[in-house]
Amino acid sequence: MKGRPVRRTAIVTFALAFACLLVGCAAQSADTREAGRVFDHVITEQDVIDYLEVYREGSAVTSDEDWTAWLRQKGTTPAALRKEVIQYLAENWLVERAAGLRDVSVTDEEVSEALENQKSQYPSEMAWTSALIKSGFTEDAYALSVKSELLKQKIKETFADPASVSDEELQDYANNRISGMTTKRSSAVFVPSDVESGGNMAAKAKAQQAKAALDAGEDFASVFSEYSSTAYAENGDMGYDYYSTPNMAYNKALSGLRETGAVSDVVESDDGYYVIVLTDVFTDQEGRGPMKLKKFPSELLDEFKNELARQKADEAYNEFYTSNVSEAQVAIEPMPDDLPYDVQSEQ
Repeated sequence: MKGRPVRRTAIVTFALAFACLLVGCAAQSADTREAGRVFDHVITEQDVIDYLEVYREGSAVTSDEDWTAWLRQKGTTPAALRKEVIQYLAENWLVERAAGLRDVSVTDEEVSEALENQKSQYPSEMAWTSALIKSGFTEDAYALSVKSELLKQKIKETFADPASVSDEELQDYANNRISGMTTKRSSAVFVPSDVESGGNMAAKAKAQQAKAALDAGEDFASVFSEYSSTAYAENGDMGYDYYSTPNMAYNKALSGLRETGAVSDVVESDDGYYVIVLTDVFTDQEGRGPMKLKKFPSELLDEFKNELARQKADEAYNEFYTSNVSEAQVAIEPMPDDLPYDVQSEQ
């Protein structure tokens, strides 16, 4: 799930009321008239009534007077809201249907974990609750939005298959990605500047000892084992900087290393101290034509293959989602005159 609860349009924020449909809320006398239909799935007028009723309660606009004022403030009408709600409920059902077609599902535990990850971005429970309210959500309703996004992600993952990438495709892609570039692979001893290390001075001293040992020719593995945290890598291998480095200070120091085996000075950063060892330099063979796959480091090829597989998956997913969700035809029936939320027509 990407992103926190955010303010949406007045209409789209009605996601909170969909919770009522899942927990079995129902009026004493259900309005079974058909409001809309997508494929063979019917959305009743009662579905829309329940949806808007819960939203009104959550937004403290339960009286007809407050509801009328809210409608005027948002520049919308009951008829427009009804259409949006029907479309929204239809899309939620379509996502569930699409997930069934791809044989994927989301558990309550996965939704809870995603919610906890969202909560962790806020300093307190109160701040989290406040953000939900400002976005027009209850936590239960936001969980439904989270579930829908998780389902979409799982559907997309069913299309990702690195094995579907041919050698020819990979060779073309890899050559295009590395064209005109040089990338460096490195290993590093990392000493965090935290309490366990005794603070910055002790951490820096420990990093200096590690550098001295490397400069003296000691084996990197043994130096790493004695001095380094495993926060970034269990064995110190930081991979190629083509993809990422821990921070700008690390990247700057690595760029200054030229020959394989070169050892950096102690590098100070916000999170601690690094001693970097350059382990490989891979560069484009400019002017020599495309490189064969065997010329590429296997670690880069694995990344390139996954990238290409994700691109192909995105294309396949978009085609699938378009045909099964976003372009599915939702039939909407004319709006009756006696709906409880249609306060403007009663005036």
